[in-house]
Amino acid sequence: MNIILSADKISKQGGISRVVCEIAERISKEVDSVHIVCHEEIYKFSNKNIIIHKLPIIMKPKFFEILSTVIVFTIYSNYLKYKLGWNDTLINGQGAHVLFPDIVTMHSCHWEAVKTARKNALNDKRYGYWLFKTFQPWSLLVLLIERLNFLKVKYA
Repeated sequence: MNIILSADKISKQGGISRVVCEIAERISKEVDSVHIVCHEEIYKFSNKNIIIHKLPIIMKPKFFEILSTVIVFTIYSNYLKYKLGWNDTLINGQGAHVLFPDIVTMHSCHWEAVKTARKNALNDKRYGYWLFKTFQPWSLLVLLIERLNFLKVKYA
């Protein structure tokens, strides 16, 4: 059995990065290999069963960073799944990193952050700011990807 995980960066400092590191370290003893698809590696694993795949993505503007991450990570994760054995490999997606993963680890609070930003902006009485916070293209993209993943997920 092989597992493919995805994260923006590999780090023990918090958020999705830390969750991916913890999952990788814990399951690496029970599977053949754990592959992590990312674009930045800060933390180095000592376990030889954990393999890092650093991929280039577009970093600016934020909308293109999210879009390129989803496209590149999805294509590469499925390529790895094909290479490692389609039936012996599971793709674990973290929120909005990979489209249609086999398993979703959902700890994203993005929807709550968007709702809070909208509420705070409305209370601020700066209606242009409220419109900006309400219709940020990158926020809508993240929410759309997360929604698609929830609709198609096999395990959550």
